[in-house]
Parts: sequence; C-alpha cells; structure tokens
Amino acid sequence: MKKTKLFSLLLAVLMLSSALASCANNDKESKDESKNPAVQNPDDSQETEGGYYSEVPVQDMNGYTLNIIGGMYEATEIDSVGNIEFIYIDEYVSDDFFAKMHNRFLTVGQKYDVKFNIVGSVNDDINDIVKQSIMGGTHDYSMAYCYIDKSNSMVAAGHLYNLYDLDLDLTQPYFDHFAESNLALNNKLYQLFSSISYSHYESACILFYNGHILENKQIESSPYDLWKEGKWTMDAMTKMTEQGSTDVNNDGKYTIGNDILGLTGQTLRYISPVLASDTNVIVWDSDNNTFKPNMTDETVMAIGKATRKLWLQTPCNSDSASGTDSTTLFKANKTLFSSDYLGQFRSIRDKEDNYGIIMWPGIEENMDLRVHLRNPTHLSVLSDITEQEKEYIPLIISALAAYSEDYITEDYKKIAVIAGGARDQESAEVISYVINNTAYDISAAFGLSVHHAWRESVLDGLFASRQKSLTREFNTEIEEVINTYFGE
Repeated sequence: MKKTKLFSLLLAVLMLSSALASCANNDKESKDESKNPAVQNPDDSQETEGGYYSEVPVQDMNGYTLNIIGGMYEATEIDSVGNIEFIYIDEYVSDDFFAKMHNRFLTVGQKYDVKFNIVGSVNDDINDIVKQSIMGGTHDYSMAYCYIDKSNSMVAAGHLYNLYDLDLDLTQPYFDHFAESNLALNNKLYQLFSSISYSHYESACILFYNGHILENKQIESSPYDLWKEGKWTMDAMTKMTEQGSTDVNNDGKYTIGNDILGLTGQTLRYISPVLASDTNVIVWDSDNNTFKPNMTDETVMAIGKATRKLWLQTPCNSDSASGTDSTTLFKANKTLFSSDYLGQFRSIRDKEDNYGIIMWPGIEENMDLRVHLRNPTHLSVLSDITEQEKEYIPLIISALAAYSEDYITEDYKKIAVIAGGARDQESAEVISYVINNTAYDISAAFGLSVHHAWRESVLDGLFASRQKSLTREFNTEIEEVINTYFGE
C-alpha cells in the first residue's frame, strides 16, 4: 500500500538512528557517528531545549536498550536481514526532515543514556513475533509499531500493556486525544498515537481538489472557502462536482478519461463522511455495557443517503476509478476531486500547481469536522515489560513525542502539502486542522464487521434491514471484545 511510505521512512530513521545513538553512548569521544553530513551529532545540534521537551523529567537509564518490532504490509520493503530499504526515502521527503528525525533519536538517546533497537517485519507476521517473544519468555521486544488491524488480536491475547497503567500524561498536546476518546474502553487503552511518528496522519482520508478546473468552470467559492464559511456540506460538495464536470462530447454520459468528472478515487467503505460529522456506525450502549450498531440513527442514515447520492446517483462521479487511475485523471485535469490518503498528496505535486486539499464535508453547516484515519499505525507496549521498563518507557515516549512537537511537527506539515503551489497556504491550514481533529472507525478498530455492512448499505440503500440482519452476527463478534475489556 502506498500509504506505507512515511512509515517506511520512520523505521529506516529509527534503525539508523539507533545505531548512531548506540555509538554515541558507547563512545562519546567518537566524531564519526554518522557519515551523512545532514545528520548532526547531539552536541552539535542547532536545537535548543524549550517548550514541551524541556518539561519531561530526565533520568539516567544507564545504557538501557529499547527494543521495538515494527510491522509493515509488503515483504518487498524488507531486505534479507530485516532492514528497511532506503528506497522509500525519496524526493518527496526533504533532507531537512530526515535529518531532524535522526537528530531527535540522537539527542534523546544521549540525554537519557538510552539506545533504540528497531527491527522491521512484515505486518502479517507481527502477531506471531510478539507471541513468540512473550510466550517463549525471550522478551525480545518491549514495544510494537504496527497497523491497528493487527493490534486487536494482540489485545485479545493479553499481549499488550494497558497504557493507563503507565505514568503517561495523555493530556499533553503531543498525544492524540481523539484516539483516546475513540479507542479507550473500561479504562483500558492499548494504542498510542503521538508526535513520535507522523505516519498515522499519512492515512488521513481527504479530498484533493483541482484549482485549474475550479477556475476554468468559474466556480467562485472553493472547498476551502466553503469550509471557512461553515458551508462545506455533503450537498455543497455534490453540487460542486456537478458544476465542475463536463460531458465533453455531449453523449449524455460521463466516460472516464474522456470527460471531466466531478469525483473519483477511493471510497474507503464510504465511512469517511460519517466520521466527518463526528458520529460513528457503532456506539457504546452504557445501559447494557456493550457496543450496538448505529446505522439507523437519523443523522447516520442521512449521511448514508447523502453519500449514496454523491458517489452512486450523481452521473458525473465514479467509484470505479480509484488509486493510481484517479491520480492520473486528477493530474490530467480530468476530475475535480480525487479521494485519497493525505500521504499521496505530495507524490502528485508539480511546482506552481493549483491543487488543494480539504477534509470530507459534514452533513450540516457549521459542524466541527473530523478527519478519518484509516487503519493507522500506532505504538503499543508489550505486556511482559519489566518493572524497570515501566519506569523508563513512559519517559522515553514522552521525550520523543515532546521533542517532535517542539521541533519537527511544523516540518511535517511542510513536506505534506508545501510544493510551491498556488493553494499551499490554504492546504497548510487544512493539515493543521487535520492533525488536531482526527477520527477513528470504531468498528474497524475493535475488529468488528459493521463498517463492512455500512458499505453494503450505501451500495443498496437498505440501512434498516441490513442492521436488523447484522445484529445477530454482531452479538457474536462483540462477545470477544467485551470479554477482553471487561473480563477478569
């Protein structure tokens, strides 16, 4: 999957930096910790302490090594010895950003006298690797970095440690508060989203829009303008797709590649518009201490019908051109909107282009929109950590995240959307909003099937009958989740 690019970058940085940090701790007189001139030694760093990083307590960890296993989707991204190939550090990621990620690990490593050992693994193998480390008693790893679709089974197996039992101040701005509100259950939380990595933002489901088409069609208010006015709604977007499309040969139909379409790209199970309006396809039933499907809620059904109208009942829009096909159409000025991951935006940029990004719209005006992170990557702590690690790991996590918030987050925003285009400053404002207004598909996060049923409901419009038939299957699925979070 293409959205793994920055995840690959992170692990590459981690592994190289861990080697450098190890050198720095083992031989503080060495001046050859990195052959990369862009990477500074900690003592030579231009960073000055301040802000959140300076507030994290300091402790000498006496050369402690933090072992992390990192899972990814594609085996081709891992070479024969398990190291991430540097091919994914490409022209789309600046040397300055790469160097700052390096320097962060070097600086924190020296300050706390800690080493980082990160091992790459195929995402499908990470559960077995964690199980072997814990059940075999080898304690090979203390943390795991993986996609959320793999952490559910680790939680159920008792292989992850409850973050609430660590001395972590999750109210700090370098931790994602919306992740906590969406994913914590019965005072248990196992997935950590923070400024340590920016790859979860790469999986933000957003819309690219083509300013060339807006101007050619003389559409005065852009998606950005409507958002700022509180008028960015599903109806407004549907209307804009009709205004921006052109049946070039006037044959009464829209043909991909020949005509100018209003919307193409990834449908992502049609769940992003639901989360944009700060609701979900399942909700917590506090009276019965369980989750329940929410597909027949009045607001949710309205979103489903609007989504169905946008994607399936508006002739100028197509759900059959996704991924690379949609990107090709977008760059050829053959579609006004392309639905994709944020991480793909910089790969399509041209200098002085006229592209912008916007979050999915709400069902009503003046909504505080939320942005869907689909199957994002996260850090988890393994359940067999030692008493000493329970003391060390919260400090290390906080130091890395705080340093990133102080010195790197603004650089991430730049590499995500800044390329010299006419709408870059507007896009920079949008990405700042994205980072602070995330949303998580609760059904997918807990390994349930409601989000699959939601997709089918949008396709056929049978929301009520599908929820009724879903309930029996759903009750069976939810039993394991309830046992995991509420059992002894």
